[in-house]
Amino acid sequence: MKYEKVINKENIKKQTITFVFIIAFIMGFKSIFGDKNTLIGVTTITAMLMFANVDLTMSPLKNLMQLIALNIITGVGAYIALLNPWIGIPINFAIIFIINYRLYFNLKEPLYVPFTLQYAFILATPVTLKEMPIRLASLLVAPIAIMIFQMLFNRQKIFKKGNRIIENICSKIIEKIDIILDEDIAPKDNSNIDKDIRKYIDEFRAIVYDNRKENFYITEEARIKVNILSALEKISINLNKINNVEELKGIIIGLRQCMKRLNVVLGEDNNIKELEDYIDSVIDNHKDIQASRIHAIQILNSLEILKVALTELRVLGKENYNNIKFTETDYPTQLQSINKKRFIMNSVKLSFAIRSAIGISLAAFVSDYFNLSEGRWIIFTMVSLVVPIYEASIKKAKDRFIATIIGAVIIVILFSIFKSVGIRSMILIGAGYVNSYLKEYKHKTICTTVSAIGSAALLGNTTVLTLRRIIFVAIGVVLAIIINRFILPRKIEDYTRELEGMYLGAVKAMLKKVYLSPTENNMHGMNNLFIITSLIESRLENNKEFLNKRAIKSISQNRLLILNIHELYILFSNDKFKNIDSKYIVEDMKMITSFTDQNIKELLDKIEDHIKKSDNIYNKMMLENIREVYKEIYKINKYVS
Repeated sequence: MKYEKVINKENIKKQTITFVFIIAFIMGFKSIFGDKNTLIGVTTITAMLMFANVDLTMSPLKNLMQLIALNIITGVGAYIALLNPWIGIPINFAIIFIINYRLYFNLKEPLYVPFTLQYAFILATPVTLKEMPIRLASLLVAPIAIMIFQMLFNRQKIFKKGNRIIENICSKIIEKIDIILDEDIAPKDNSNIDKDIRKYIDEFRAIVYDNRKENFYITEEARIKVNILSALEKISINLNKINNVEELKGIIIGLRQCMKRLNVVLGEDNNIKELEDYIDSVIDNHKDIQASRIHAIQILNSLEILKVALTELRVLGKENYNNIKFTETDYPTQLQSINKKRFIMNSVKLSFAIRSAIGISLAAFVSDYFNLSEGRWIIFTMVSLVVPIYEASIKKAKDRFIATIIGAVIIVILFSIFKSVGIRSMILIGAGYVNSYLKEYKHKTICTTVSAIGSAALLGNTTVLTLRRIIFVAIGVVLAIIINRFILPRKIEDYTRELEGMYLGAVKAMLKKVYLSPTENNMHGMNNLFIITSLIESRLENNKEFLNKRAIKSISQNRLLILNIHELYILFSNDKFKNIDSKYIVEDMKMITSFTDQNIKELLDKIEDHIKKSDNIYNKMMLENIREVYKEIYKINKYVS
């Protein structure tokens, strides 16, 4: 059985505190708003904890108003829907469609779950017109609680988490360098270090993606730290390519010292200036480096990017970290085009919204029309099993049915042995507590089944309720399978194709921006495209259980290309590089969006000749970056063909 985290003393303490907080919140919510609104308290605390990884503090008032509007609409809509099962069909369809369409995202964790579940709970616990004010009040309090939680724990998330992530990556790079320099370690396997570094980088970029204003503009602090992480990732990749350690030992030792200093200077302007000077000295000491030492030039290139970012961070000052610089022309048409692709008829997002709306509307109709006393379990099963991807729905359906049987057997046995209400209550609390440690859906469903049947049967007939739950879950499973299979089904291949299309669009847009970079300076656009590619890669990696290996491998081939394009754009935007002799650079850049596989060797030889002729280290770095972009595009074209 898998666990959310390794079970140790610290984790037990954290999980116990969280569990006690959840129980206290739900009990408090129940005491204020009554039994019929208790489940709204459950979904509220669920949303609070789920949204802990999502930053809503960039536009707190706007997000609060949207959450309040959503909750009030669901509360009023559910009341009207429950007046008549036929009226309920279009209302339930519309509300579920809106929730799932608005809160399903291709590039980050979806947020529809607590709100869809909340709507299902409201349908399962109807109230009278006289009780509606209390229900609406509970639905009004829920968004306020979510935003208070956000303001307490997510304010300045980029500053607090960003610095810690950069420090962790620096430590990992130092660890990698020590392995490279240690002659006694062979073979030099850095795969685990690389996984950790990528995990930290993906975490930060996801935070920045959530923290954008108007889903596009990022703060100056976020922009600079995205550039810092880009440089660190490129350094880490190039360290893996070093074969002759002795030849580059001076640069590697200088790099280690840079990482050691960076690990401790963030937030200390004076020390940042010292690190900038040290990086300059490392670059200056190797200004006559030969063109053949490709990886050395690339590492120096990344160090220069790092120094530029540190200078910007120091000059900016902490008081201006949340500033956003933009012009009216900042929003790029390329990004609009990429985003629009998610709204076409065959998109996973739209098909899921339609399927879930049909499924839950149908389940609610059956439950209401036939007046099924435990019909809510059909609705809850539908909420759980109508998911965006067909393959995932089949696995979840199987897991849910088996887990329901196991959970039912457990609760029947336990309640047959223990008749005391007090002991039974402790069993339910224990099931909820154990559930907090579990990760896999089927294991969590076992605990959920124990809690659901146990709560309903605390003073009643356990066997009858158990049989009813199994029957209604089975009905829900069958309906969900039919809906997922025949109503706008989207398989993993469709999902992959959609992400690949977005990815290719982002890469092309990045290349175009580099080509136009001498005449424009739009880091908002470039950083959005850069972050989108990273999130797509992360999404594919997280879903590799269902994805084919071709999809993951084909996109992973692009990683170095993305980093080189981003780095090249930063260099073009930097004043130091604007003032250098750009004769060769302009000549070599002309082909960046149109070169063919046939002339690639001639082009790479030409750039290498230009690197040899350059007497300026910054010229060499820029040209080497251009050469790397061409090489990566060529490799990808060859791989795809």
